[in-house]
Amino acid sequence: MSLKELKTIRIAPQPGPQTDFFRSAAEVVLYGGAAGGGKSWSILVEPLRHINKPTFIGCIVRKTYELIAGPGGLLDASKKIYPNFGGVCIAGKVWKFPSGAEIHFKHNQREAEVESRFQGLELAYIGIDEGCQFSFKETMYMQSRNRSTSGVKSYMRISCNPDYLSFWRTWIDWWLDEDGFAIKERSGIIRWFIVHDKELEWFDTRQEALDKRNRPPISFTFIASSLDDNEILMNLDTEYKAKLENLPAKEQMALLHGCWNDPAIDTPVITKDDFERHRTDADDVCFDDLRFSINIDPQAGRGADETGISVTGATRKKFNERIVFVVEDVTDDLLPEDWAALAIHKAIEYSAEIIIAEKNQGGEMIRTVLKNEMELINKQQDKLGLPACTARILLISTSKNKHERLKILAGHYRRGRVRNIGKLIMLEKQFCGWDLSKEIKEQKSPDRVDSLDFGADHWLSKPNKSKAPVGAFAIIG
Repeated sequence: MSLKELKTIRIAPQPGPQTDFFRSAAEVVLYGGAAGGGKSWSILVEPLRHINKPTFIGCIVRKTYELIAGPGGLLDASKKIYPNFGGVCIAGKVWKFPSGAEIHFKHNQREAEVESRFQGLELAYIGIDEGCQFSFKETMYMQSRNRSTSGVKSYMRISCNPDYLSFWRTWIDWWLDEDGFAIKERSGIIRWFIVHDKELEWFDTRQEALDKRNRPPISFTFIASSLDDNEILMNLDTEYKAKLENLPAKEQMALLHGCWNDPAIDTPVITKDDFERHRTDADDVCFDDLRFSINIDPQAGRGADETGISVTGATRKKFNERIVFVVEDVTDDLLPEDWAALAIHKAIEYSAEIIIAEKNQGGEMIRTVLKNEMELINKQQDKLGLPACTARILLISTSKNKHERLKILAGHYRRGRVRNIGKLIMLEKQFCGWDLSKEIKEQKSPDRVDSLDFGADHWLSKPNKSKAPVGAFAIIG
């Protein structure tokens, strides 16, 4: 197929980290995080911008050839993309394009073979898929083959899932918080490095490196990804997230939540610093732009514990870009009609669109109590000429282990997805006091935190018709 015969085809990344990946000016980009973020697709598509250069040669690398040519591997994925641009596949290892440009597939199963496989090559683009499978030596040697006389400035792109044993964990430490989660504000920020005495030396500017070491540094950035960034996959395979949630807890932390730390190291579920990092003043929040929920964790009986009641407001953005503000914690030891009345009044005060309540303690009685109080209060409001409660009621039954739910909620705090407005002393104290090393049944139920978890989970989960928050079953009425 000649260049004249090709039709105009538009191919574009999804908004968010995938777009950031394609726009980055860094010489080396590590695109890493939770599974399903669209990383391998990005590695394949990236070199297509140069296929009109006759002498351009790019190379995409995996650890073994089976991972390239096996069912559903990179070769199969490339066959859905490259022919649209005139690409012809030769022996399952090279794609040739009408201009003369080439994209090669290579592998390096053994560290000792990297020189024999890559020595003498000139590769303007190197894309390494699942970079954590390669050692520091392999990666640095491949980068030494990253050179170009094609008119394309040589560059390298690497995708991976979190692996705390990989050298990449230390490499990207600046981009991660102390718990191993990506710091959203640093994702995509470019820094410069030089390998000096076999150690990485980092600089905030290129000039700083030149002044200190008198040789040009290499620009690098880390871009974090998550499954929620890949709306196409989420829509095409609606059960993929559930499959990740079925993994053991340790694998979940890496592949679902993008944690780069050693899962065997127990850390406090949350600290005071996690709250302080993103604490927000009420004056800095536009309440008119928030969507509110009233969240209830009903108590089993008077004196047994308390009824957790919290008010959360979410920004009006797509679920993967939302921030949830914790506005109030009004937890108390109350009779059913009293906590229901309090929830209804709070729903009126904030024009809440939903009341979320766990039905584990009371079942359908929870709905009945809320509906009865809503009807009674709305009649009183009508007589006074005041607004009525129009919130819908969502009953949920949590299915996840409490330790895991609170770890996820703590992760949202660390990444700034959940933020307290002002100091919520009792709620924060209860959350900080939760001990992951103890059995759940040995600890007092964290009613305040549980109610907050229901709201945060609702607003930060991908919306789906008749779908409850992640880890919960819903009955809407």
